[in-house]
Amino acid sequence: MIIVAQNYRRKKSREEENLSKEIVFVIDKSGSMQGSETKVVTGYNELLEEQKAEPGQMLITTILFDTSAVTKHNCVEIKDAGELGLTDYVPSGSTALLDTVGDAVAAIRERNASTGGLLVIITDGMENASKRYTYELVKLMLKRLKESGWETRYIGADLADFADAERMGIQREHRMSIAKENLSPAMKDISSGIKEFRKGNPMGASIPSTGKLFDRTLPYKTTAQGYALIDTGSPISFGELDVVIMGKDRHPVARNPLVEEIRRHLGADVAAVIGMDILRRYDLRINYMSKAGDYQVCHDHAAKLRMEQGTPLRYALGIPVVDATVNGEVVPMFVDTGSYHTFVDKTLIKGAKVGNVHDFYPGLGTFESLTYHTTLSLCGCDFTINAAALPKTLEYLLLYSGVKGIIGLDVLKQQMTWLGFLSGVLAFDAAGASCP
Repeated sequence: MIIVAQNYRRKKSREEENLSKEIVFVIDKSGSMQGSETKVVTGYNELLEEQKAEPGQMLITTILFDTSAVTKHNCVEIKDAGELGLTDYVPSGSTALLDTVGDAVAAIRERNASTGGLLVIITDGMENASKRYTYELVKLMLKRLKESGWETRYIGADLADFADAERMGIQREHRMSIAKENLSPAMKDISSGIKEFRKGNPMGASIPSTGKLFDRTLPYKTTAQGYALIDTGSPISFGELDVVIMGKDRHPVARNPLVEEIRRHLGADVAAVIGMDILRRYDLRINYMSKAGDYQVCHDHAAKLRMEQGTPLRYALGIPVVDATVNGEVVPMFVDTGSYHTFVDKTLIKGAKVGNVHDFYPGLGTFESLTYHTTLSLCGCDFTINAAALPKTLEYLLLYSGVKGIIGLDVLKQQMTWLGFLSGVLAFDAAGASCP
């Protein structure tokens, strides 16, 4: 999580304002940020250089934290601030989100920053280590900060749950989601917004809205009512729409209150989930375009693949299953385009522990899992990933299906993925290929 706090001491002329502005960074380096070191450091340093080039003075404080906190810069002139190094940013430990936000807001108020500013929170996971602040207290502090003219933005990096933001009182329209691999571009957006703020203009227009950032993290189709997620991990389709339209086909959708739970946790306008009852009627192609940070989803009404082109698909509990090799052992695994992460049964874990991830499943809520260095082979391709151990809640669900894990988007988005439900085959194409 990165918290940016920009502070105005008193009303001044525009020329005088640049002399009193302050920016406070609180950067999460807990264990779940492992793998994002270069993106965080690069994005931060690029923002720092852009702000140094802006006219006027600005003070900067940079705090790195996990279970405890270390101050890199303490209220120094931004032009004198040194860059963040990889030796400064070594993820480990837990996430004391409430204590860090509470201390940051308290320090701002102690400096009598009562005339407006901006607080931006970027987080990849749940609060799990604070001892001095509660959600209720931080919510009250943020409310008082807002009353003094401050704005708050909450950006989730690979985040499947916005419960922390909701409990801190951060409004839905002020919550956004991005993929961790897009942290550097996101920092550019934040920097652009800070530039506008330094000029006395609103920052809101410079940081994309919730929907624009969300639609880069999960496969989807756009409808007039909102996003329709492409979720092969759901045996049925449901939502708030009467029908889902795919090409010229109109498919009825069951009403289900679970869509509100998904919307709340993703912080986005999800109108429906397109599940396997509809997707089985097509050969589906999903292509993650890394440069755009977005998904392209195409479907065909006729079988397009031959069996020898990929790995046979079968079904359990209405969800597609393939055989994959995990750490040298061939096991059946679900294919789930609604899961950010790949999960494996604990009996398959052989590699070193590397961190943890947070995820969310409708009806089960939010959970945290340890991740391990894992090799996985599928469709003739070899992958080295940080797979998560199946939590107990999912272990029970998979127990009677005989399935040993879940293949998520961390694997599927590395190339164009053919989900040949009509053809009965899962296949991979070269990365970057486009749908016609």
